[in-house]
Amino acid sequence: MEDEDYFDSLAHLRGQLQDLGVREAASAVRETRTETDNLAVGRDDSEQNLERRRTLVARSRSTARARAKEAPEIDSIEITPVGTERA
Repeated sequence: MEDEDYFDSLAHLRGQLQDLGVREAASAVRETRTETDNLAVGRDDSEQNLERRRTLVARSRSTARARAKEAPEIDSIEITPVGTERA
């Protein structure tokens, strides 16, 4: 491989690596915002918030299962009535 081709390849790989770094940073920001929102929903005891809590619990269980690559269990969605959350 000639020097010019080698350096062009390196420049291309460096660009791809930078793109991946930007995507990773954006993903971390989104995840942080989601976790903050989850905490806000968890602290709000209003009746209107119950459906959002159910959705968040179902989504977080689903995400955890996808990361672990396990088959879904029948009892994987847990609905907790408002005011009876675990400590």
